[in-house]
Amino acid sequence: MFPRPGGFHVFRHSDKTVLGEPDTVQEAVELIVAELSDGRGPAVDGTPDDL
Repeated sequence: MFPRPGGFHVFRHSDKTVLGEPDTVQEAVELIVAELSDGRGPAVDGTPDDL
């Protein structure tokens, strides 16, 4: 997610697919969350070794 005049660019980092150009932060986050694969758990503070 990167800012643009009047909104944001949202793209998938792995293959640079543009997911959308929403006008608000809320819409940008909704696009990102919608792209998460099933089975993802909550974010944790730490490194992979901490898991």
